[in-house]
Amino acid sequence: MAKAESVPLPGLVALCLVLSGVGCGATAEGPLDGGGAADQALARDATLAPDLAPPPPTVFLNHLYAVLDVETAAALPAATWLADTLAGATMKTTSGGGKTWTGFYLFGRETYLELFTPGGVAGPAGECAMGFGVETPGAVDDLASREADAGRDFFVGDQTYSTGGGNTIPWFHLGSHFGTPVHLTEWVMEYRPEYMAYALGDPGHDPADIKRRSALSKFYRADRLLDNVRSVTFAVAPSEVDGFAAVATAYGWPVRKEGATTIAEGPEVTLRLLPDASHRGLTELTLRLARAAPTRMELPIGHSTLIVGAGTDAVWRFTPIDVP
Repeated sequence: MAKAESVPLPGLVALCLVLSGVGCGATAEGPLDGGGAADQALARDATLAPDLAPPPPTVFLNHLYAVLDVETAAALPAATWLADTLAGATMKTTSGGGKTWTGFYLFGRETYLELFTPGGVAGPAGECAMGFGVETPGAVDDLASREADAGRDFFVGDQTYSTGGGNTIPWFHLGSHFGTPVHLTEWVMEYRPEYMAYALGDPGHDPADIKRRSALSKFYRADRLLDNVRSVTFAVAPSEVDGFAAVATAYGWPVRKEGATTIAEGPEVTLRLLPDASHRGLTELTLRLARAAPTRMELPIGHSTLIVGAGTDAVWRFTPIDVP
């Protein structure tokens, strides 16, 4: 298990560089040193009968990260229906890990979307990520121990959150399988109690409550239509498909093939990977609505189209990014 200190997010290339110990002042101790975490896991397994061994942590979708084309990203704030009717939606600037970024956010009950204009910390158009999440304290380190036992690289770090005036607090503990840059990457995040108390304005917040629903409660709008992300489809370089499928499997998401498409089924969400040598990036989202939309509506947003209703689903289709 390799370790990194403060991870500046977003910026997928920056994430990969930091987790591999390159740049941004981070340090790493080498991939899968086979040390304490693995020894503790072996000791744990030796003292427990196989049928009594604790199950692996449940890994959920926390959020999706996507860098869109310039025109689509620019059209998001002007598409007022998104904020007025669909979701808690806003342009939001965040600072953490020594970096500052601005993106367009749509918040569901337990999941959210983080959409960016190309450039800067966000990276080039077509960069995407799955931000996985756990809801049990200690779950990331548990995953790290299990990955070490399996002989897989898993890089662990911590992200800080800027509260202003040069002050920071712990934001989340994270792990990732990718120590080298890829166009679709991932991390699994475990909120820190200090961030939960700060974000919710409740110093007495239960430190064991790091649930996604609690973390998003200040942003989620129950009077809007969006409930949660139901499915996501990415166009991915053929060489990256198997690696990401292995990640999904490691997180307990069953993986299957339907033709050329690789499908991973997580708790209440489906991931689809389309191998495509000519394009990359987000191609489609299915959003579960909290209540049925009375009529069908199509909303063009840049080079994307959001189709809502009739019923309790919305489908948002994006034009994938041409590979340079």
